[in-house]
Amino acid sequence: MDFHLKTLELTNFMKFSHEVFDLSKNLNLIIGPNGGGKSSVLEALALSFQLKERGNSVTNYIRKGTKNASVILECEWLGKPLLIKSLFLQKGMGRKIKREVEYDGQKYEDTVANNFLAAHFKEQHNIVSFALQGKEKFISNSKAKNLQNLVDILQINFTKELSLVKDILKENYTKKETQLHQQNNIKGSLQTSSESLNNFKAALANTENALKNLKNPGFVLSDLENEILNTNTKLQNLKNVVAQNEKKKSEIIYWENEAAKTKNIITQKENELNRIPQNLEVVSTDDLEKESKEITANLQTLNISFREKISCISALNTKIDTENKRINLFKNGICPTCERALEESQKIEMQNSLQNLLDSKVQEENIKNELGLKIKENENLSVEKQKEINNIKIKNSEVAHSIQIREMLSKDIEEKKRYLESVEVKLNSLKSEIFENVDDLEMSTLNANLIALQEKKNLQMNFQNEKILKENEIKKTQQYINEFELKVKDFEQKEKEVEEIMSSIEAEINKWNRVTDIFTNIPKIHLKNVLDDIIKVCNSIVTDFGYKDLKIIQDEKGLEFILGNWPLGDVEEADITYEMCSTFEKSLINISFIYALAKMFRVPFICIDELDANSDDTNTNKLGDLVLEMLKTVPVVAVSHDSNLVAKMLQDAQSVSILKMEANRSNNV
Repeated sequence: MDFHLKTLELTNFMKFSHEVFDLSKNLNLIIGPNGGGKSSVLEALALSFQLKERGNSVTNYIRKGTKNASVILECEWLGKPLLIKSLFLQKGMGRKIKREVEYDGQKYEDTVANNFLAAHFKEQHNIVSFALQGKEKFISNSKAKNLQNLVDILQINFTKELSLVKDILKENYTKKETQLHQQNNIKGSLQTSSESLNNFKAALANTENALKNLKNPGFVLSDLENEILNTNTKLQNLKNVVAQNEKKKSEIIYWENEAAKTKNIITQKENELNRIPQNLEVVSTDDLEKESKEITANLQTLNISFREKISCISALNTKIDTENKRINLFKNGICPTCERALEESQKIEMQNSLQNLLDSKVQEENIKNELGLKIKENENLSVEKQKEINNIKIKNSEVAHSIQIREMLSKDIEEKKRYLESVEVKLNSLKSEIFENVDDLEMSTLNANLIALQEKKNLQMNFQNEKILKENEIKKTQQYINEFELKVKDFEQKEKEVEEIMSSIEAEINKWNRVTDIFTNIPKIHLKNVLDDIIKVCNSIVTDFGYKDLKIIQDEKGLEFILGNWPLGDVEEADITYEMCSTFEKSLINISFIYALAKMFRVPFICIDELDANSDDTNTNKLGDLVLEMLKTVPVVAVSHDSNLVAKMLQDAQSVSILKMEANRSNNV
């Protein structure tokens, strides 16, 4: 075998976060529950050779929650290592599949790598390797599709030649469509222009008749305008008088309201003034403050004496401590210095001195306490005096505030009374300025005359405007008629030119359609020479599964596959069309056909999805034998659900790799 699979590494590809599969150069079985990622492995192999892509977006292959994915396939081709890296990028505008290929010491990237794969794999017969992947069965219910698939494999479809012819035909059809669109536009424009021409001619006749039927009221506009001006002047003078009166009345109402408002304010302020007491006086605090100062001075003298007593007591305490220390030194009655015994008079003298100091201390303590009591009494007296002073000051502040408010209210009342007098003067002046003699009847008569004169003026102006409008409309319509007569002649000429171009394009299209028929029929003729060999191989397989034969019939619609059954009892033999076959029978036909192509043409490896779908134990064993037969010439990657088939492959195949898929992980056995 020229092609060996080694490893497949998937990173963030579809459901896989990161998996590395060790592949056998002979047989690779993928097993596991639905949704485990079995078909994703086949899809990764197909994508490595550019044999399949899900639409135009690479996001279908990138695992959810990640930005990029990669598929790395390591294999051996013609005895030399082949490494294919497919990087799935979705960032920004560069959403694409980027490829890197390493083969025989050479490295290819991007477009060069894609061209390398296309030249050595995609355009060769080995495309059948992926014909059984998923639901994309090689054989289908469509005869035309079956024929096209086989023609593509045999490379007898003259794709390049047909593509060139199709491009030429497409160009001519585009030209034809453009000319047809232009022809329709010209016809539409010609029809529209002709209709517009007739409409303008009819409109011209109607306008001329309308001009003849116009009636002149016979009024002189200058006389009417003079009368209207005089009437408006008289009416405006009357309106001015009325407006002035209305303005004066509005001002009178305003100033009457202002007078009433001012009177209310004066009354309110007089009431406030009456509520304030008449006889208000400020009480003096001089005597109390003098007494407070005397108390403060006395308090300062007492504090000085108190501090002096504290100092005296402290000095006595120091002397007492010194005397106690002296007595303690002579406590045994012997002088510690000369070691002589003290006389009794000396001891008594020391005790009397200590007692005198203690008595002095008690006397000073008593004096200090008396001073403390006097200080406390003076402090309380000072606080009381200060409270009395503060209360008088608060009352004086309130009295001063009331006196100030009384003065302010008196001043405001005087100002408001003066303002009220000025308002009353203003009111009397306005009332004397109102005009009393305004004739309403005269104003009504002038209004009626003005309306009548305006109606006469409108009638005369409407006549003149209508006459001018009709005359202008006649001139404009005549211009349109002249323009559309020229357009109709121009469109008629263009229509003849387009018809001549259409005739030449039709002749060109017919010529290239005949060329297309030639290139299309050549593959069908050549196909008859290879179908017999394919049928022989397929029959050798289907007969092992208990069927009579497999017929491949070619007609004008394409290829049709018919599975033959042996007669059973009184039931005659029955041929089953592909469309009526069971799921297993369709899979069997597909596998047989792929096996035949694999024997006849160069195939690197075969991928089969759902190998044993809907097959019983007997047919599963036979499918295993068929796979073993395939393994003699080509590696196989297959998806299986049958444990018996897996066991058979493990027992009989030379080299087997089991790829076990689970819900959240995969194992490579």
